[in-house]
Order: sequence, then structure tokens, then C-alpha cells
Amino acid sequence: LFPSGGPYRVVIDVYPQQTTPQPNFQLFTRMQVKGAYTPQPLPPPQREVRVDGYRFALRSEPRLRAIQAAFLSFTVTGPNGAPAHFTPWYGALAHAIFFRKGSLDYFHTHVCAPGAPNCTSLLGGAKVTGTSSTPGKLSVGVLVPVAGTWRLFLQCLVDGRLLTAPFTLRVR
Repeated sequence: LFPSGGPYRVVIDVYPQQTTPQPNFQLFTRMQVKGAYTPQPLPPPQREVRVDGYRFALRSEPRLRAIQAAFLSFTVTGPNGAPAHFTPWYGALAHAIFFRKGSLDYFHTHVCAPGAPNCTSLLGGAKVTGTSSTPGKLSVGVLVPVAGTWRLFLQCLVDGRLLTAPFTLRVR
């Protein structure tokens, strides 16, 4: 079910099961859902988001540029203030999914544990895999193809709960 009527973009991001490094591919389609549609503006960029009592904090002001790899540092703490312990989920400790305002251009990257097999993120020939070796800390790789306003959905599994923290990012 869709929460409201309007235009939607459906994305399927697939990693086939195989023994060699996993090339992924995406399938896209657009659909129009009947019903009332009122476009909503994206929230302004912010450095902190709370999801189900968990605090996701962006540690510094992002200075992102199109087609230039960069890393965003996040801290994640639980409702009790302790650093979050990430559980691998679909091969990564966290997934970062990016959509561009207006076009819904798409990019997906991973945050990997040290030595995690087949956990990588590629755009063209560039590798932008994030890392995490300390509870509560995530280094998220970013490499988006064009400038604009992007919405990041940072997902991780903590204490058996799938958490999704949204952030608005400006890319020059």
C-alpha cells in the first residue's frame, strides 16, 4: 500500500548470489498512484536525527561535490546514550541509500566491518565503501553523480531493530 496518491519511483537493487565479487544492478520504473497528491518540501539539512529513541549525529558539516568521493562520519547512540552495536544486515553493517530531489537519481553504498567479504560499493570505477570498526561509529562513503539536493536514508540493524535515519544533503 502507498501512503498517498501521486508519482512514485520503484527501485530494485539486486546483488545476484554467486562466488565471485558481486556486481549489482538496478531496475527502475515509475508509477502513478491514484488519489490526492500534495508535494511536500524536503526538510532542511540537519546534523542530528532521532529514530525510535536512537540518536544519529553527523559529526561535521558535509562539503560534498558531485563525482568526488567523500566520507560522512556519524555517531549512533541508543536510548540509554550508549554507543550502538551494529549487526550485519544483507552483508553490511549499514546501508546508505541516496535519492536526488526532483529526478530521484539513485545511489547505494555500504558501511562494512573490517575484513567483511563481498562488502563493497562501486560507481563506475570508483570504490567508496564506508567502514565501521567501533561501536556507535559509521564512516559513510558518498559518491553521487550530479549536484543538487539529495536525501540520504541511513539504515542499520541495532538491537534487532531496523533503523532508518533520513538526512538532507546539499551537493555542489
